[in-house]
Amino acid sequence: MKQILSPLLALVLIIAGASLLHGASVILDDTFSSASGTPAAMGYHTSSNDAGLTFTDPDASDNTMRFAVVNNTGNQGVFKQFPTVNLSDGETLRLSLKITALSVAAIVNQLQIALVHSPVTYTSNQAVEIWSYTSGYAFYFDTGSGNTGVNVRSKSSEATARSIFYSSLRGTGSGTLLDGNSYSLTLEIERVDSATSLLKADIDGVSVFTSPIEHTGTPYVSFNTIAIGLRVGSNMTVRSLEFEQVLLSVVAVPEPDMRMMGVLGIAGMVLTRALRDRRSRQLLFQSSANRNETSSASCKN
Repeated sequence: MKQILSPLLALVLIIAGASLLHGASVILDDTFSSASGTPAAMGYHTSSNDAGLTFTDPDASDNTMRFAVVNNTGNQGVFKQFPTVNLSDGETLRLSLKITALSVAAIVNQLQIALVHSPVTYTSNQAVEIWSYTSGYAFYFDTGSGNTGVNVRSKSSEATARSIFYSSLRGTGSGTLLDGNSYSLTLEIERVDSATSLLKADIDGVSVFTSPIEHTGTPYVSFNTIAIGLRVGSNMTVRSLEFEQVLLSVVAVPEPDMRMMGVLGIAGMVLTRALRDRRSRQLLFQSSANRNETSSASCKN
């Protein structure tokens, strides 16, 4: 039986692993190599209500992009658009960022990262914020010592221009982003069904929410824009972030019960056939042994 179960177990693990990896699709993967060119060449543009924002590659050899704000008020940001993604049931839009907080103040909601759908296609820098008429989700991170708040908001596409701060709070959590440290951030929007989406976020693999945040009713499932902003106050010194990677993908995971039913169904068929073959060999061996005993008895007589 051990000889039967070992290959069977291997088969089950292979099938389960393959099902977990099913359906991953990369939308964009920006690593800012020296061959990537300027931010504009990569499709990144500034979105600002002030003129003090720069988004440059300070050193092409270090594979990073720098987002800096100098002595300005309001909210400054950068954004990139991509082909529209419409999530189906069971699909997750996942945004992974590798960043270094070169200089961040102790400010509530200083770092803002949004995944939204915009009805406008932009091909250049914008003098004002692009939040107007967009719909989607924004994740806000407090920064600096003593600030650990994280929250996620949703925004509908109103008929009038409104900042994303005029949005609905969906949930809160806890995390810390400090000066001089590097972090891996992962944000996820999972469409469960037409009436429910789950919002998740983690810093260095640790969830900032005690459980996924639910948006029920009419959740947003269409996206074509990533926006990253810094909220600053008056008379501040330089506030800046460096980006090492921006990775956006859609992950489709089969329903757990269907996946396990498939695995168990195949495993059951394999086990049934293995047991049947083993039983056949036993019967064949027993039949051969009986014939040998009969032949031996005849010779003695």
